Amino acid sequence: MERKRNKLTTALALLLLPGVVSAQDAQKPMSAADLRAIDSAQEAYKGFENRKGEIDFEKAQEAAAQSNLEFNKKVQPALVGALRDESEKGGGTRFEAGDRRFMAELGIKEKYFLFVSSSMPMATLQSYADQCHALALHKKALVVMVIQGFIGGMDKILPTVTWVKNVLYGGAGLSEEEQNAKLAGIEINGRKAKDVKLQVVPALVSADGKCLVTGDASLESLITHVKENRCDRLGMTYELAEKNALDEIGERAAGFDQTRFQAQLKNRMDSELANLPGAGALPGAERNEQFSLEIEYELPFEVPNPEKPGEVLYPEGFRYKPLDGLLIPVSFVMFDGTNPDELHWVKAQSESGGAVGGQAKLLTLGGNYGELTRFFNRAVFRGDMLLEKNWCRATPCVVSFIPGNPRLQISQFKVEKTKKEKVAR
Repeated sequence: MERKRNKLTTALALLLLPGVVSAQDAQKPMSAADLRAIDSAQEAYKGFENRKGEIDFEKAQEAAAQSNLEFNKKVQPALVGALRDESEKGGGTRFEAGDRRFMAELGIKEKYFLFVSSSMPMATLQSYADQCHALALHKKALVVMVIQGFIGGMDKILPTVTWVKNVLYGGAGLSEEEQNAKLAGIEINGRKAKDVKLQVVPALVSADGKCLVTGDASLESLITHVKENRCDRLGMTYELAEKNALDEIGERAAGFDQTRFQAQLKNRMDSELANLPGAGALPGAERNEQFSLEIEYELPFEVPNPEKPGEVLYPEGFRYKPLDGLLIPVSFVMFDGTNPDELHWVKAQSESGGAVGGQAKLLTLGGNYGELTRFFNRAVFRGDMLLEKNWCRATPCVVSFIPGNPRLQISQFKVEKTKKEKVAR
């Protein structure tokens, strides 16, 4: 049952242009615990335009940072996997191909889609979820519940996640173990709703989409009518409360001003590149100095053996020296990108093959990226990301590694002050 649960528990499917995916199509299906974690997450999308109608990048970054770990681990893979993967041989989406594998594993021969909406009573929806579970459990049929769009629109995902959780698990008082074992799922699939010209719910359609039966009736009754090709109405129906996801995505795409967005992005990047971080983080070297460092790290967690489940490859606290496995020489020079004296010194040493070899990477602390790359006529990289290593205590600082030597060689140089002008633009 555990293996079946891992294959068939679909917590939510998210639709993107132009195909569909469900959580069971991601590497790890979202369980009941995942849904609860997502339910408590911060809403990642809050509208990123300021009063001037410009994209507020700071707000967007802040919202992204507030999105919790489970959201990134569970929902994002589902979103990324939502790109349609048409097969010339078998056709269908990756999700549908996965369902075929799951059905073969459980010995299920029949598949149907049950269209539902948040306009339906919650008790009715929960009853359908229980019936889907029972049909799969007894190997009669795989019935996938489908909603054509997001609850309240695609601006917010939490209302949809909460609704799915309530439909699948809210009505039966199930334990977490029972929730994880429930063979029922919901996907958002605007394309399939369009294919069958969906107008009301509940509506059951065969996998081939040839027969659509509507009405609030038991799943077995709806399936019987589909099998007998009696494509009619059996009971009460409800209007669709959700906008079709494909239509909503199309509207958003049509209203997106790509030219304005690219211009704002370019301006922001130009501003950031003109003022690289790290300026003044290290003092200028007061004397020439050389020393060496032995690099060793300790694992803060254990690493499992991917080839032998249950075994530990490296235990917590394992100590290792990363330089032992490095087979190529490495060197870089870190300097203050706002100090003209250091810039001219680095350039002279690099061109003459002196203390800074011609192959050494140039790591700048501060400065203007465009000016620096033109001045050196080569690539320049940010050096602030290495400050926390504490390899360099002052600038300019040359760090080099030679295979066979287990230690980093550090050289710091005093640069005489001159009257050299600031690097020209």
